[in-house]
Order: sequence, then C-alpha cells, then structure tokens
Amino acid sequence: MCNTISNSSFETDGVRFVFRLCEDVYIVLITTLSSNVIEDTEIMNAIIASFQQKLTITSKGITQGMFEVLFILDEFLQWGFVEKISVSNVRTNLAMRSKDEEMYLQQLEIKKAEAARIAKQKAEEIREEKELKEKLAILQGLQTDNFFDQSPNKTPLPLSADYIPVKETPSPILEKKPVKKSVKTGHSKGGLQLGKKKQAETIIEEIKKEQEENTSSNAVVSDQIKEEKKLMVSNAIVKVSEESHITVSAETSAVNVVLNGTLAIAVAEGVEAEMKLAPIGVVAKAQMHPHVDPKAFVDRILKLKEGKKLAVNTPAVYVKWNYKAEEFSLPITFTCWPAEAQNGLTLSMSYEATQELKGVVVEIPNLAPITVVSIDGSLEVTDKIQWIIGDVNVGSNGSLEIEISGEGLETSKLFPICVEYLHEHTLTGNEVVEVISNGQSIEFEKEVMLNATYQIIP
Repeated sequence: MCNTISNSSFETDGVRFVFRLCEDVYIVLITTLSSNVIEDTEIMNAIIASFQQKLTITSKGITQGMFEVLFILDEFLQWGFVEKISVSNVRTNLAMRSKDEEMYLQQLEIKKAEAARIAKQKAEEIREEKELKEKLAILQGLQTDNFFDQSPNKTPLPLSADYIPVKETPSPILEKKPVKKSVKTGHSKGGLQLGKKKQAETIIEEIKKEQEENTSSNAVVSDQIKEEKKLMVSNAIVKVSEESHITVSAETSAVNVVLNGTLAIAVAEGVEAEMKLAPIGVVAKAQMHPHVDPKAFVDRILKLKEGKKLAVNTPAVYVKWNYKAEEFSLPITFTCWPAEAQNGLTLSMSYEATQELKGVVVEIPNLAPITVVSIDGSLEVTDKIQWIIGDVNVGSNGSLEIEISGEGLETSKLFPICVEYLHEHTLTGNEVVEVISNGQSIEFEKEVMLNATYQIIP
C-alpha cells in the first residue's frame, strides 16, 4: 500500500523533489523551486491514483504494466507541459483507442486473415493432391490388370519392347497412354476388360476438367490482383484520422469534449505538391512536423519548408492535434427529461442538429416494457431501446416520449444514453480539400477515419 498520509520533499539548487514510498518503489516528481508545491502535491496524488486504477504499484507491477505507466504519464504531460486533469478524465482518455492502436489492430486482423487464407489454401492443395494420387493409383491398377490377367482360361498378353511403366504423375498418363501401344487386341480369348477401360477414361476426363477449372480460377485471381494494383496508383494519398469523445450531463447540460487527430500525407515519386486545408472549425492545439512551413499553415496551406520533400509512397504524419474543453458547439444537441411515475418511469427527449449527420441512432437501456407516447423517427426494441432518427441536416429537430412500466425503477438506470452517428468531415477542419502541384490542381486519394463517441450521463 502507498503511504496515503503525505508526500515528502526536499530541495537542492533550483530543483524540488516531491516523492512518496509505495511498497518497494518511490514515485518521484521533479519540479523547479518556482512551482507551486500545493499543485505539485495534487498532481502527484492524481498520478498515483491513476496508477492504482490500472496496476499494482510495486516494482513487478510497474514492469509488467510499463505501457500503462507511459500512457498515464502522457495524459499529465501534454506537449511538454504539465496539465491539470482529473482521474476520471484520465480513465476516459485511456479507454479511447489511438490512431496507432487502430492501425495495429487492423494490421493484426489482416495478418490473421492472410494466415487463415494460406492455411486454407494449403489444406485444399493437400486434399487435391491426395485425391489425385488416389485416382492415379486406381488408374494404374486398371492398366496393370489389362496387361497381367492370371486367369487359367486366359493367355497372358505380350508387352511391346517400347513399354514404359506408369509413373505416379498425371502428365505421362495423359500424353502417352501406354495401354494402347503395348496391348495386342487380336486372338486372345480373354481380350481387354472394356468396363475397366471406360472407368479409367472417365477418371482421366475428370482430372483434365479439374486442371481446366484451376487454370481458369487462377486467371481470374490474377486479373483481380492486376486491377487492384491499377486502382492504387495516385499522385498523392491523404489520410485523416480524428477521434472525438463527448460527454453531456442530462441534469446540468455540462459538456466535456476530447478531440485527437492526425493528418498523414504521401506523394508519388517525382511529385511536388502543397495541400489546401478546409476552413478551420474547432481551434485545437496543433503540433506540426519540423519540416512544415508554419506561416503557410496559418493561411490553411500545408506545405514544406524550402528544400524539404514530402514522404514518397508511404504516408507520414505532418500534423497532429489535441483539444479538450468544457464548452463546445456539439454537432447535435439533446435535452433529456427522465421522471418517476406512479407505475414506472417516463422519458422525454428532444434534439436539434447543428451539422449534417448520417445514421443518427440513440440507444437507451431497456429496463422494462415500454409504451411510445410520441416519436419523430422509428423505434426498435431488443436488449436496448433504439431511437432511429436517421440522416439530419442543419436545423433538423425532433422528439421522443416513452413510458416505462415496472416497479422499483430509478431514473439513474436509464443512463448512460449513447448516441451514434456518422459525419463526413472533421470537427477541426484539419483535412485536405485540394492538392496543388506546379500551380495546378491534381487528383488525389483521401481516406478519412472518424470515430465519435457521444454519451449522455445523469
């Protein structure tokens, strides 16, 4: 257990050390003498509380959770400055997935799918090879019976001098057919066993058919790969990623917003270009790559300093941004009025959109049977109550009123209410709308990954 009584500190020339003993490790905060020791103590307490939520504060626990330690410290040190942040906000931020984590998970899924595909392909090849060997073994046995019939009433058929034994590969059988060359069909009373010969020819036809199908399938796959490679060719590639986490209090309408994003760019070999950005939206704290011209960026133009070149083929991050606030113009606002009734609860909600959004859905915990009093949109009830609003434009509004029947229900159980939606543009405006090369606009590929979470809490 950590010593929860107080922190200790000592000072040297220009430096103050604030520390606390936790089990077998010391947590040390190094500050200057000009810093506020009370604030330093509060930050130390918040860091330790955040650690305790994620790991055991021992030397072993810190070693095993080293990445969690780095993530927590990163929340308190934003862009090289100490930031006051609550333990609950740290927990919320850590629950969000970063761009790097999303890319890692996507690459992991691709690798898993590729491994499964290769394993399936190998299994199919082994199965086909096994079936082919079985067919060839049957065919070889039939041909041998034609040459060597040991019945006492039949005379053995002589072999020709150029007879070659059958090998366990399909090509000699298909091309040479030694049966027809070596067997004399003349005066032997036993003759050839015609039924078995027909069976052998049937097997050969099946083998030919399978080979033709495999050849056709390989040709189709090859054409698809060529087409994909053709589609991937472009003058420039722009990848924009932005995550937004919005929390709204139903009682006080207080808003807490966290935004994080990155802008990555790559160009084709020999292409020199600059990027025109969309008008600025939310004024977020931006961090630019050292090669980016800061003066041009103020005018919403992303270009590099003289003598510097953009990344070729593989996108590199040139801008990343961070925004945290308690006042924010939400893309869609909701008012929520839960109340206790005689036989259950009532819930009234209304919304107003300030941006164009697609596929707006509100999810409410399903506590008991409901009765719809009024609704703009539609309702689906499964393990959750889904208010399906759909696409909205600027100024769109609507409402929902339901009654929930049941005894012992509390309004707090109706939360959190989650809102899902899709929007085409970033909230900050940090995305490329035009790529200019040699004074002319050129075509480019753009990938926009927007991840939004919106929760209404009591």
